[in-house]
Amino acid sequence: MSTEAPRLGRFIAVVCLAAAALLYPQTGVAQATRRAATELTPALRERLVEATHDSRLAAWQRDTMVRLAETPGGAEPTAHAGGETPPPTPSQPSVVPDGSWDELVIASRYEHTAIYDPVRERMVVFGGGGSGSYDFDDVWALSLAVSPVWTRLTPAGTPPSGRVMHTAIYDPVRDRMVVFAGVDLFGYPRNDVWALSLAANPVWTQLTPDGTPPSGTFASTAIYDPLRDRMVVFGGECRNDVWALSLAGSTAWAQLNPAGTPPIGRMMHTAIYDPVRDRMLVFGGLDCSGEHNDVWALSLAGSTAWTQLNPTGVPPSGRWIHTAIYDPALDRMIVFGGQDGPYASNFRNDVWALSLRGTPAWTQLTPDGTPPSQRGSHTAIYDPAHFRMVVFGGDNGVHFNDVWALSLARSTAWVQLTLAGTPPSERDRHTAIYDPVRDRMVVFAGLDNASPRNDVWTLSLAVYPVWTQRTPDGTPPSRRGGHTAIYDPVRDRMVVFGGGADASNPSNVWALSLAGNMEWVGLSPDGMSPGRVLHTAIYDPARDRMVVFGGLSNGSPRNDVWTLSLAGSASWAQLTPAGTPPSGRENHTAIYDPVRDRMVVFGGLGNSYPVNDVWALSLAGNTSWAQLTPAGTPPNGRAYHSAIYDPVRDRMVVFGGLDNGSPQRDVWALSLAGSTAWARLTPAGTPPSPRESHTAIYDPARDGMVVFGGFDGDGDFCTDRNNEVWAMWFQSPIAAPPVPRSAAVTLPQNFPNPFNPATTIEFSLSAIGPVSLIVYDMRGRLVRKLVSCEQPAGRQRIVWDATDDDGQRVGSGVYFYVLVTSFGEQQRKMIVVE
Repeated sequence: MSTEAPRLGRFIAVVCLAAAALLYPQTGVAQATRRAATELTPALRERLVEATHDSRLAAWQRDTMVRLAETPGGAEPTAHAGGETPPPTPSQPSVVPDGSWDELVIASRYEHTAIYDPVRERMVVFGGGGSGSYDFDDVWALSLAVSPVWTRLTPAGTPPSGRVMHTAIYDPVRDRMVVFAGVDLFGYPRNDVWALSLAANPVWTQLTPDGTPPSGTFASTAIYDPLRDRMVVFGGECRNDVWALSLAGSTAWAQLNPAGTPPIGRMMHTAIYDPVRDRMLVFGGLDCSGEHNDVWALSLAGSTAWTQLNPTGVPPSGRWIHTAIYDPALDRMIVFGGQDGPYASNFRNDVWALSLRGTPAWTQLTPDGTPPSQRGSHTAIYDPAHFRMVVFGGDNGVHFNDVWALSLARSTAWVQLTLAGTPPSERDRHTAIYDPVRDRMVVFAGLDNASPRNDVWTLSLAVYPVWTQRTPDGTPPSRRGGHTAIYDPVRDRMVVFGGGADASNPSNVWALSLAGNMEWVGLSPDGMSPGRVLHTAIYDPARDRMVVFGGLSNGSPRNDVWTLSLAGSASWAQLTPAGTPPSGRENHTAIYDPVRDRMVVFGGLGNSYPVNDVWALSLAGNTSWAQLTPAGTPPNGRAYHSAIYDPVRDRMVVFGGLDNGSPQRDVWALSLAGSTAWARLTPAGTPPSPRESHTAIYDPARDGMVVFGGFDGDGDFCTDRNNEVWAMWFQSPIAAPPVPRSAAVTLPQNFPNPFNPATTIEFSLSAIGPVSLIVYDMRGRLVRKLVSCEQPAGRQRIVWDATDDDGQRVGSGVYFYVLVTSFGEQQRKMIVVE
C-alpha cells in the first residue's frame, strides 16, 4: 500500500464525525465528538496527528483532526493546524427531536388533480397516490415557459389531508386553486373544500361554505363557471347530482335541479366548460354496471337543463379514468387515454376530438410522434401559450411521472417533454452511494417493473435536487439487482460487487470512476472471489478495503466474511474472525462504525424468518465477532430494510423493511456509544409509504438520511416498485443553507444584442453540476442545444452563430436562450437581425 492511500484512508475514517463536530459546535455534537475521542486508541490518535501534516487537506479538516485527537480531559488546543484561522462558527441549528420527513423529487402518481395557472404559465399538481401510497398532500408546479422544470411548493397553513380521486379548479378571480372531496388515507369519502392561493407566498385555507354541502364523494368532476363565478360539481360514486359552490364573498353550496332527463349516475368521467355555448359537457365514465361513451350537455344559463348529445362519426369506446380538455382554437373537446375494460390490456393511449361547431362529430386523431404509453388516472391541462395539451403521470399497473405534450396547432403531434430532473424508472434491490466530492447520490442498476437494469443515475443534493442519467464510458456491468456498492474515497470511485439478474450471484467486481463523464472498468482481483447476492458490504477506511458479509451463495444463506483490498492489485481474502459468528443471513444491513473501528450488522432473513439481532465485527488486528445486547425495545425482526451511520449522533438509523411479510415505514435508532440502546424515532411530517428493498444514504452536508425507491405493495412484484426520493432531516440544516439563485447561477445578457452573424452567451456557476443551455424560438420550438453536460464552477462562454441543430441559418426575429441547472432555470431574450 502506498503512503498516500493510508493517510487519506485514515482521514476518511473520521471525516464525517469531524465535519459534524465543526459544523455543529454548539449542540450535543461536540460533546459526542469529545466522547468519541476518549474512546480512540493511542495508536489511532497518533495516526490522526500524523494525518494533520498532509498539506492536501483543507485547514479546517486538519484542525478538526487535531480536536479529535486531543487527550481526554486535556486543555482545548489553542493553535490550529497550520496556524490558519478557523472557519466561522454557524449559528445554532433548529433541532427537530426525531427528525422530519420531506419528499425531494415529484413521485410517480395517479388519481391526483392538476390545474393550469395562467398568471405564472405553469401546471399545479396536488395530491394523488403512487406505489401504494394514498396520502400525498404535496403541491408541485411545472413551469411551462420554454423549458419545463418541476418545483415543489411549500404553502403556509394547514394542508388538506392526503387524498385521491378529488377535483380541483382554477379560480381566476381570486388567483387560487380550489380543491373538493376525494378519498382520504383511511378510505373515507370527503366533502371538504380547500383553497390554495397561488401568489408569491402560497397559503392553504379551508373554506367553510354556507348552505348544506354535498355528502362525501369521490371521482366526481368539477368545472369553473366564469359567468356566474362558481364551481359546478357533477356525479361521483355512481351519483348524478349537480352542485354549485358560489365563490364570491361568503362561499355557499346550492344543489341544482336541472330540467330534462339526467345522465345515469357515474364516476371517473370527464367534464369541460364549453364557453361558446355556456354549458358543461360530460363524457363517459363508469356506473355500477359498466363503462359509457355517451356525451351530455348541462346548460348553465337561467334554468339549468340536461340534454344528451348524439354526435356523428364513430365514437371512442366506453371508458373511464381518461382526461379531456377544451381546445378553444378549434372549438372542440379532446379526449385522451383511460380504460375501457376490466383488464390491464384495456388501458388506452388513443386521442379523440369532438367538434362542437354545428352538429357535434367524433374524429379519432392520429398524432405524429411516439405517443405516451397506455394509461389512466392521469391529468391533462390545456396550455394556451403553446397551443397544446399537457399530460402528467397516471397508471396502467406501472405508475408514471412523465410529462407529454400534444400539440394542437395544425397537425397534431406527441412530444415527451424533457424535464430537468426526470427520475429513474421505479426499482428495488438497487444500490446507492454518496459522492462527497460532488455532493450527490449515485444510483446503479436494480430491478424495475420490466427487467433488471444496469443504468447509472445521479441525484444532485445541493439546493434543488435534480436527477441526471449518466452514460459512462467503457463497458458496463451486466444487468443486476441484489448487489452491493461502496464509495472508494482514495480513488474517487464506486466499487460494485456481486448481485444477479435473478437468483444468480456473479463474482465479478466493477469500478465506476466518478470524475468527469465517469467510466466503467472491470476489476480482476487476485484470489478466489465469493459469488454473492443480497449480501452487505462496507468500506474499511483504516485498511483501505471492502468488507463483505453474508448473503446468498448458490441459494444458501452464508455467515462468512471476505475482504477485497483496493490498493494496487486488488485481491480477495477470507477472514476467520474469532468468537461465535452470526447465523447465516441475507437482506440484512451493515454500517461502518468509525469511532470503534468495527462493522455493525442488524437483522436480515435467516432460515426463512426475519431476525432482529445486532452483531459487531471488530476490524483491527485479529478480527472477532461479538453479539450486542442493546437496551430498550428493539425493532421487530426484519429484512430488506436500509440503515445508515449518523456520525453527528454516533448511531445507526434503520428505516422500513419487510416485517413478517408486510412492508414497514418505521424508523429506529441504535445508539453506539457506551451501552448500546434502541429507540424508536417518530419524525415529523408525512412519512414515505411502507417499503422494502430500497436504498438509503447519509447526507452529511444537510444532516439527513436520503431514501430512494423500493417495493411498497401488497405482493404484486410487477407493479409496486417506486422511484420516490425522501429525506429525513435530523435537524434544520444550517451549515449549507440554500444558495440564492442569483448567487448560485448568473446569466447576463448576451453581447452584442441585436447581432449578426454571431453572439456570445456567458454564464457562471457556483458549483459543479449538470447544465443545459438551449435556444428556442418564439413558439417554444427548440432551435439549438448549445450545452448539455456537466460543467465546472466558474464562468463559461459560448458563441452562437445563429444556426440551428442542422447547421441552417435561422431567420431574423426574437429568440430565447434558457439555462437549466440544479439551481433552477433562467432565460433571456436575444434578437437576430439580417
